[in-house]
Amino acid sequence: MRVKAGALPDNVPASAPTTNATTLPLVTLGFIPRERFSWAARSLKSVLETPAGIDYHLVIVDCAIPDRYRHEIEALVAGRDNVEFIRVGHHVMPNESRHLVSEVSQTEYTALLENDNNVAPNWLGSLVEACDEFDATMAVPLIMERGRYHGDDHLGGFRFVQMPQGTRLQFDPIHGKHEEQSVLAVENAECHALVVRTDIARSLDLFDPELTSHDFLDITLKLFHAGEKLVFQPRSVINFHSPPGVDDEERAFFRQRWDLDLGYVSTNRVRERHGLAQIPSAKAFSRERLHRESWLQLGVYTLQIRIWRRFRTLYRRFVLRRQPMDLLEYVSGPVGENSAHAATRTASRA
Repeated sequence: MRVKAGALPDNVPASAPTTNATTLPLVTLGFIPRERFSWAARSLKSVLETPAGIDYHLVIVDCAIPDRYRHEIEALVAGRDNVEFIRVGHHVMPNESRHLVSEVSQTEYTALLENDNNVAPNWLGSLVEACDEFDATMAVPLIMERGRYHGDDHLGGFRFVQMPQGTRLQFDPIHGKHEEQSVLAVENAECHALVVRTDIARSLDLFDPELTSHDFLDITLKLFHAGEKLVFQPRSVINFHSPPGVDDEERAFFRQRWDLDLGYVSTNRVRERHGLAQIPSAKAFSRERLHRESWLQLGVYTLQIRIWRRFRTLYRRFVLRRQPMDLLEYVSGPVGENSAHAATRTASRA
């Protein structure tokens, strides 16, 4: 259900667009939950108080946000004309939020920002400019976390390795510091923030609402197979804030986000859709996230897992003589018939 900022109706049917199409700006900015709600007000305050470099229409996804966090958000946007809410009566995962925003967007571009990021000046305008200048379908920013760039193993290209059982997907990260790059055409990137051309996002059904993990990989593989350009724009900067900690009111959402069984189903869904026999597993990452409910949990887990991984890595590297990419965990399975087209496109682009 779509409502104007500040409204709190119950059981009201979805309304018509609240802003006339002729007055809409170039960008619809979706503000979506990622894994918790407690950082959302700080993140939104950063968005509202930082010059974006371009006008936007703000759409906030409220997926049963606990009252105290929702009230903080509503207080920040009270009285603003360029804001509306999509209200859902249950928790939804980030990709479903992206899907909801893209479906209601009436602008040329749709931007999507997860709710645990602070933004730097001109972050949004730089992404739109990159799409226009390089004729790109999607642009992603430089992501910083605790003073260094984030997601360095994902930003870059794909490698498709042919094996007896089918195709293995590997990542081919860019070289050098992310903040020292110029605008780059890439094939893969994390999606903490992005700008995409709305009509192409819809035509590709870019945001699968069923996914809880590997959503970024599904998005970028769809663009890759469709021959659409993705660019990394380092002049656009966001600062990602990850837990610990997690408050009691948001713990159910946090645990649903990183549920290991749901993550395995999502990973297989992505693998089968794109005709891949193996893709990197998200299990270890999800398990690590689940231990971020407190600093104590994370500290104990990190100590345990680092000791274990260190011994395992040394054994695989020096005893089994495996290459660095082979040290990753993979999800494997047969390629279904409905993935034949994707497999053909993969082979032709490799």
